[in-house]
Amino acid sequence: MTSPNGSSGMGLQGMWLGRMRTNVSDRGMWGVVSWGFGASKSGRTVCPLVGRALGQLMGGEVRGADRYVRIVWGHIVRGATIETMTSLGRHTIFQNSLMSALLDGIYDGEMTIGEILSKGNFGLGTFDGLDGEMIILDGTCYQLRSDGSATIADLEQKSPFAQVTNFVSKIVAKAPKGMKRSELSRFIDDLEPSGNYFHAVRIKGTFTNVTTRTVTKQSKPYPPMREAVGDDKEITFENARGIIGGFRTPKYAKGIGVPGCHVHFINEERTSGGHVLDYTVEDAVIELCPGTDMELHLPLTADFAAGNLSPDDIDEQIHTTEVKG
Repeated sequence: MTSPNGSSGMGLQGMWLGRMRTNVSDRGMWGVVSWGFGASKSGRTVCPLVGRALGQLMGGEVRGADRYVRIVWGHIVRGATIETMTSLGRHTIFQNSLMSALLDGIYDGEMTIGEILSKGNFGLGTFDGLDGEMIILDGTCYQLRSDGSATIADLEQKSPFAQVTNFVSKIVAKAPKGMKRSELSRFIDDLEPSGNYFHAVRIKGTFTNVTTRTVTKQSKPYPPMREAVGDDKEITFENARGIIGGFRTPKYAKGIGVPGCHVHFINEERTSGGHVLDYTVEDAVIELCPGTDMELHLPLTADFAAGNLSPDDIDEQIHTTEVKG
């Protein structure tokens, strides 16, 4: 087998791995696999010789391309991950309150939109009383209402939940055409240096369709969120150009945020959008901003102090309110 520099043989293992380490942060794991080992974009075509060599290096046999890719990422490139994260630098994500507080019906917040914008130029959340969805782009906060409309939020409005950061694009990739949300989520999994960090994600371009729903304003006494979203209207935007933005949260932070990918959509004209349920990519670019630090602001309110923030059925509640089937 011939390496990228034209050499061949098993003795090149160390050199190739060295090349992998120096290129992970520049090319992304899939780019390295494709460039270094003749794999397809999905990592399903792998040279058996390299597979056996890597298996020996890791003290075990590699069976199949998918297992090869996972093992390479989890073991061989673990040192590269540390190097990659170090090169990316530390980055803070600010969060106002908890997702589990929203689930419990705690819909009144302390922080104004102006105060939240002082913490970052990109993000998402909601407004007091669940009065629509929030998306923040380039330092402007938009309020997405249940009729699908979008307007610029008032700086004095308050929010019971928001995640924000100063977005710095550190990882960029072309989104494969035709992928739906679940497929693209798996694709993005493999772009992340590590799934143990928070990531702000921005997907900009054209979508064949984007299906959204938006919460409607609630009246006191507030119902739990799974009841509040029961009559949400779903809206599908066809041939939509705009931005899907939000955060990818590690599973260990369930209840702090929404585990997995929590994103909102706004069109290019900034006139419509909502909480994203599904979409199909036409022509779009993915940008990731890894977060290594979290600043968490917990409300000093009676409702929050008395809330049930660790319900036994939190998985079901999150699925009902954020995924809706």
